[in-house]
Parts: sequence; C-alpha cells; structure tokens
Amino acid sequence: MYQLNYRMIFVLSGVILILSAAIIETNFQTSSQPIARILTNVLLSAGVTILAVGVVDLIWSKLGGEPLSKEINRLAATTDLVNDSRTSGLLRIHATVEGASRPTWEKLIEKCQNSIDLCGYQLLDIADSQAAMRMLEQKAHAGVTIRVVLPNPDSSPGLDHAAAEWNIEAMRSNARHSMKRFNELNVKLPDDAKLILLQVANGGAINASMRRFDDTVYIVPYLFSINTPDSPLLVVEATTNKADLFKTYKSWLDELAKTADRVAADTNVGKVSLD
Repeated sequence: MYQLNYRMIFVLSGVILILSAAIIETNFQTSSQPIARILTNVLLSAGVTILAVGVVDLIWSKLGGEPLSKEINRLAATTDLVNDSRTSGLLRIHATVEGASRPTWEKLIEKCQNSIDLCGYQLLDIADSQAAMRMLEQKAHAGVTIRVVLPNPDSSPGLDHAAAEWNIEAMRSNARHSMKRFNELNVKLPDDAKLILLQVANGGAINASMRRFDDTVYIVPYLFSINTPDSPLLVVEATTNKADLFKTYKSWLDELAKTADRVAADTNVGKVSLD
C-alpha cells in the first residue's frame, strides 16, 4: 500500500501542516506571542517542503523517473528487517568472519554464568588461545557447564563430503590437536567439573561452527570449499518466541551431541601447557 499511496500521504501531510499554520495565524496574534509565531513558521516551512517534495516526485514520476520510490522501498525493507530481527533473535549479520568486529572469546567466556557450547571442525581459535583456555578453566571450576563437540578425525568419513579435498588432512590434524588441548584441560579439572568432551563419528553432520555463551550464540555456516574466515557470521540471542534461530541451533547441537561419543579425561594425551 505504501508503494501506491506515499505520494498522496506527502501531499496531505503538507496541506495539513500549512492549514495548521494558517489556523494558528488566524486565532493567535503571532506578532505578540513568540511561541505561536515560531510554531507557525515551523509548520509552514515543513508543510511547504513536504508538499513541494510530493509534487516534484509526482511530476518526475510522470516523466519516467522514480526519485523517491527506491528510498521508500528501502525504508520499508529496513522495517521488515527490524521486525524479523526481533522475532528471530538475529542481532548482527557479518558478510565474513574476517571482517566481523566482535569481543574476544575470553571476554565472552568470562561473562558466562551457566553454560557454554563450542562446536566445529577444529575450534583452533579457542584451543590455541591461552587466554580463552585459562578462562574456560576458571569457568569450569566455577560450575559453568562447558560442552565441546568435535569430529572424530580417525572415523569421520563425512569430512570427505564436508570439505575440499586439499583441506581434509589439515582438518583432521587440527581436530586432533584441538581435542588434545581440551583433553589436557579436562585432566587438570576436578571430577565434579562440567567439561564435556564429545566426538562425532560422522563429521559431515557438523555443518556449522557454533560458539554459544549463555543466551548468545555465534554461528558460522560451513560452506564447501570456502574457508571459515571468508564465511558469513551470524550473532543470535535467545528470545521469548517459541521458534527463533537460537532455539533452532541449540536444538540442532543437542541432537548432534546425542550421537557423539564422550571422551574421558586421558592423562596420556600429552602435556600441553595452558600457562
């Protein structure tokens, strides 16, 4: 409807503002009442401007141009995006991970009070971060539940279909390295700490990198032959809606975790210093 009537709205708005200015001018002595004079001038100026824009746009459209239509449509699309964001929980969309501005992982971990989920092919950005691993250790000691989901590099045929051929062996090696890091952390923790290490036999089932910190989740969809830094990044928060992106991705990970094997703390994984 806005596409059909916005010109009429412009014209009517301009006329109403001009008439309002005339009414004030008629009923008040604007020369002796500064506020009335200022209000009259503001209404008159706004009315003339809006009316002129509407008339110019109408004339231009008759000549074959659409000077305001694209902008009006863009504003309407922006409104739709805001509404979609509110219902879906989507906070930000970044075209690439590399170009995204985000807090460091250790800062996000530090803010967590309840639970953390880390899932991906490799998780090197966390496993190789001394600060992030130290913060995970502190949170595990504080009773925060931490769940780590990685592919089993030795029995994940699905990886052959999830990554470009030239990247598979590097991915397997990195998955081993990351599990070694998390396992070493697990060895250091007391028995009542809630660090859950999981390996998925079918690595192809891991079709997104996911880092959840309480009610906020960072999601990178895995795209065949596209490196993670060049992939889009979604930032999503939990909402009160029954169906939102947060619940969708958390449910996906919960189901994926049910198919995974628990990795017990192994004192023979090799010592990797976290200091």
